[in-house]
Amino acid sequence: FDLDSAIKAVSTRARLMHNAPAGAMVAVASSPDDIAAHLTADIDLAAVNEFGSCVVAGPDEAIREFTNRCAAAGIVARRVRTSHGFHSQSMDSVLAPFTEFLSTLTLHAPRIPMLSNVTGTWMTDEEATDPNRWARHIRSTVRFADEVATLLGDAHRVLVEVGPGGSLTGSAVRMPGWSD
Repeated sequence: FDLDSAIKAVSTRARLMHNAPAGAMVAVASSPDDIAAHLTADIDLAAVNEFGSCVVAGPDEAIREFTNRCAAAGIVARRVRTSHGFHSQSMDSVLAPFTEFLSTLTLHAPRIPMLSNVTGTWMTDEEATDPNRWARHIRSTVRFADEVATLLGDAHRVLVEVGPGGSLTGSAVRMPGWSD
């Protein structure tokens, strides 16, 4: 994205997502495999920040019931402070209008290699210039752990967290291969 397009895309995405149905997210101190039995059709795996921890999202009541099932099984699930169930089916209404908006922009291949947190691998030029890919990101599971694993395969890596906290850095340093 050039700067002007990026600003427009971020603001349009935020507006659309804000107007989506409200929901909830919980951080779970278990792997996606360990919580699979507690998932229902109305909640989704929203993020895998570490291989032993994840985030699920969905409507408030479904998340409350999920949290209760986890507690009964001895699994810690902590509510994330947010107003919506991001990266879940709660965002489905956003996909078509965001794709339509992005189709009006000229998308460029990245000048610097980029990881895709939809796949956890290196983004292709075709993905970077596909409006559908960027819209799918709103709905897809964020594969941060896979991205970090990809980066840890390079001995000359440097990771810099840009944002209000250090939670992703904490996840990264707990990854297998961090100290290799």
